[in-house]
Amino acid sequence: MRAFHEQASADTKRDFELVDSLEPAISDWYTNVIRKLMAVVRTLAVADNEYEARVEYNNILAAVYAIQPQSVWNNYERLMHNNFNDFKTYTMP
Repeated sequence: MRAFHEQASADTKRDFELVDSLEPAISDWYTNVIRKLMAVVRTLAVADNEYEARVEYNNILAAVYAIQPQSVWNNYERLMHNNFNDFKTYTMP
């Protein structure tokens, strides 16, 4: 069990490093949203602060709805698992 936990932690760290290494173009909204969602996961996992993570999540979703065309909202909603509770369940096993 310990080995499994260590491997999962290493995989998560690698995923964070990969996302952090991406250099998104100014217009690359999808990459930017992924980066911001990783910050939400960090807030949940590292700081164990659900309130702050929920606020960050809602700010990302509000920005998507305000700036992105309605035709692409489904892509972001799928990425974000439709709501914070589903997102949290998916990202925090």
